[in-house]
Amino acid sequence: MAGEPRSGQRGFRLGRDQNPEKDNAFFRLANPAVQVLLFTAFMVGLVLLTTRTLTPDPRFDVQEGVPAPRDIKATRTFTYVETDDEATQEKREEAAWAVPKIYDFHLDLQNQKVNNIQRAFAAMRGRLDEALESKRSALLEPDPEPDVGVAKPDVAPPPPIESIKLTPEERVEAAEAVRAEFDQALQTIIDKESFKILARAGFSKSIEEALVGLVHEVMDHHIVPKRRLLEVEGSRGITLRTIAQGEVTRTERRLDFTSFLDTEEVAPELLRISPRHLIRLNEPEVKRAAINVSKAIIETNTEHNEEETAKARDLARAGVAELAHTRTFRKGENIVDNGHIITQQHARIIREMNRNSSNRLPRAQLLIGTIILLIVLLLLMYTFARANITKFRLQSKDLVLLGTVMLSLLLLQQLVAMAFESWGNDWSETYMSLVHYAIPLAVGAMLVRLVLNSETAVVYIILMTLFSGLGAGEPLEFIAYVTAGSLVGANAVGKVNHRMDLLKAGLMVGLVNALMICSVFLLRSELDAWVYLVAVVVGFSSGLMSGVLVSALLPLIEWAFNYTTDIKLLELADLNHPALRELIEQAPGSYHHSVIVGNLCKEAAEAINANPLLARVGAYYHDIGKGKNPQYFAENQRQGRNPHDKLKPNMSALIIKAHVKDGLELARQHNLPREIEDFIAQHHGTTLIAYFYHRAKSLEDPDIPEVDEKDYRYPGPKPQTRETAICLLADGIEAASRAMPDPTPDRLKGLVQKMINKAFADGQLDECDLTLKDLNAIAKAFIRVLMGMYHSRPQYPEDKRRKDDKRAKPQPSGAQQRPQRTTSANLQKAANGSEPALRARPRKNSRSRRGGQTVFEDRLGDNNPEVLALNTPKRTVEMKLTREQRDEITTRKRPQDKKERLDAPDAEEDRVEVVAIDDEEDRVEEVAIDDEEDDAERPPSEEAHAANGAEPHPTDTDEPAEGEDTDDAAGADPGEPGGDDLGGGAQQQPPDEPDDQPLRRLGLS
Repeated sequence: MAGEPRSGQRGFRLGRDQNPEKDNAFFRLANPAVQVLLFTAFMVGLVLLTTRTLTPDPRFDVQEGVPAPRDIKATRTFTYVETDDEATQEKREEAAWAVPKIYDFHLDLQNQKVNNIQRAFAAMRGRLDEALESKRSALLEPDPEPDVGVAKPDVAPPPPIESIKLTPEERVEAAEAVRAEFDQALQTIIDKESFKILARAGFSKSIEEALVGLVHEVMDHHIVPKRRLLEVEGSRGITLRTIAQGEVTRTERRLDFTSFLDTEEVAPELLRISPRHLIRLNEPEVKRAAINVSKAIIETNTEHNEEETAKARDLARAGVAELAHTRTFRKGENIVDNGHIITQQHARIIREMNRNSSNRLPRAQLLIGTIILLIVLLLLMYTFARANITKFRLQSKDLVLLGTVMLSLLLLQQLVAMAFESWGNDWSETYMSLVHYAIPLAVGAMLVRLVLNSETAVVYIILMTLFSGLGAGEPLEFIAYVTAGSLVGANAVGKVNHRMDLLKAGLMVGLVNALMICSVFLLRSELDAWVYLVAVVVGFSSGLMSGVLVSALLPLIEWAFNYTTDIKLLELADLNHPALRELIEQAPGSYHHSVIVGNLCKEAAEAINANPLLARVGAYYHDIGKGKNPQYFAENQRQGRNPHDKLKPNMSALIIKAHVKDGLELARQHNLPREIEDFIAQHHGTTLIAYFYHRAKSLEDPDIPEVDEKDYRYPGPKPQTRETAICLLADGIEAASRAMPDPTPDRLKGLVQKMINKAFADGQLDECDLTLKDLNAIAKAFIRVLMGMYHSRPQYPEDKRRKDDKRAKPQPSGAQQRPQRTTSANLQKAANGSEPALRARPRKNSRSRRGGQTVFEDRLGDNNPEVLALNTPKRTVEMKLTREQRDEITTRKRPQDKKERLDAPDAEEDRVEVVAIDDEEDRVEEVAIDDEEDDAERPPSEEAHAANGAEPHPTDTDEPAEGEDTDDAAGADPGEPGGDDLGGGAQQQPPDEPDDQPLRRLGLS
């Protein structure tokens, strides 16, 4: 809301610099020279802390055999590897020897031999058949014709052709002619004798089948040249591959060689199995020939594949890495001491360190680049946040806090890292990388969220994660780890109701850290379960430590930087705070008013997403200044006493306004934070104290200067925040609601809307950030709370029946008769002690829920006789009591305003039941005061005010007059929300006694 200039220029406080004790140190930060100095110091620290891991490593040029000029230490953590060629070769040969020899079993060779036998025998039988045909042809060919004249000798006729056979010798002769063809078909050469025997037998089918059987069975075995060569392989065995049709069909590891035959075992195997296969052969020589031919045909079918074995062993050799002596040098570890001779091994180690140097840029170049990077990043982030994030409005001390927290955590990070680099020489690289994850970097985000706001915390997290990643020299995974923990921590402390909640927030950060660190090691392909366990413990401990550190550092930051956090507000919310104790003792009415206003502010702040805790606590303290002069404020005045009646309007206005200044003084005495002081200074804004202003106008004399409205306005400032604006509205609405005659829901809604509109129209909300949408939500919250406060209470049937029974109950014998009417004489007797002591008990009108009420109040001091005031619905009756009688009286007060005791629109049956207590006879009787005779009494409100010289107020109307605040209904300031501040007119005065209707005053001397 835009409007006139900030009212803080003319109030009790000039903005936020009115407390020199608190703001003097930070006020000096506004000096440009100081700001430049602080920014320079921050940048120097930031560069030093983020570039430690980026500084170039020194390089060493060394020569073997000369003393080291100084201690040569490892500039970074690195691993040196020295290979051992001899040991490597030995290991490789061992790996090659472990590879078993590869043997190929040719399964097709068996079938090939069988086919050769069948083809050779078939060919030889064909040749023999051809020889037989030639012989038969020759025998059957006729002789040539003899010469003429020569006589023909007598010859025998030719034999039958079937009887012509080849003789064994002819078969041998014919076979020998084609032996080469036989050997080629058989793919082997047999001895001549066996060949002749086969020829003589005519290469018969039975011999062929016998040979096929022998060869087939024997070649089912794995036949090797030397079986003992296999047995020497021992546990290594062999790799046996079965080859069929040129492809490997099976590969197996064989350690048992009993099924193998070498070439020397073939003949005995043939003799062993020959009886089964040579049973159809009768001639012994044929059997021997068949065995000899089989022996010649059978050959090795399993042979050592040297080429494949060599390949497998070469692969085994290649699989053996070079054997080396590995040594890890930690950063700062000595390689060569000063003065020691540099050996060849030392030189190799130093060259390896130089080769693996992380940064080879010059130091100056590295520093300049880092400074430019950091400055640009900081300025761009700050400019963007200030231009686009509404709540990013940092003061000088806020920037100092952010820089201090950031540099402190970065320094802690570097100190811990350097400590572990010095002490953890025996740790592995994996465990050393956990050092940075153990640092509780989430502390900064949690502190910024608690002290400032979530928007600033997000900006801090972005910068801090980048800087911590640079400082740690860690990859992106570490930045993600820090970001996740910081976001969870900042969110967890968003709503803190107790310091234990800070530890719970640390627990949440620990759980998220444990999850994130596990994901980091999963991305690193770490498989050691022990590493995961250590990492989870480190991450979880870091989160818990964050909660503990925040709980410990927060009070220090609150004190050093004068911040008001939710934790501080929770401490101030304790109603036993000394300032509130003083208020309840000196001004109990103002105290209870402040508590109710606090509840209204809390609900309204929650409705618009403001700070409900700040709104509630600020409302508790907004009226503590009334404790200095409580009698000048209506909620603290006793019936009939109004000191403003004896004061001029301008003096009354000064006294009323003074409670703001008094409250600020008390706030400084009790060291209340400036946010609470804002509530005290701004809860009235610049509103008009209308009652005294109008009264002054009515008394204005033409001869004196005109009444100036400024003299009757609060000095301000107007509310600057949403919370103080809510307090201004709640203050006035609470007071006005108590003055309402009949607070029905519709009337409450109208009252709230009217009060908010009035404050809005008066410009009291011009300097805060409330929107029309916020005002609507605030109104709904106020209505909801007020309706809960003023809900109606029905009369239960049991109570009514009990009262009826008591009226109908017959009086016991000898009991005091209940009088028909209580007169002044009756009350005079009670005051003089001749009647039992009185105790008031209210009774409601059957037609009005605001029925009659009897209230007793002390009017004089403890050393004087007391005046007992009976406030009936139509009159006030007083009587004097002695101190002893006063002690017998118990009082009850209505929760509504005192003025309502005089307001009873329908008093036809209104009456007050007074219970008489007779201690001697231990009985209770009721005496009724019936006011039916007093219907002619005057209206209480206008005449009462007129009798006191005050302005009339429309107390008998349901709604306030147009343009007039509902505070007027209670005699309050019509121009000021919160009319309970007023004394004049705010307290109903007992009217003077007119002649026609004298007021009964009992027991007065």
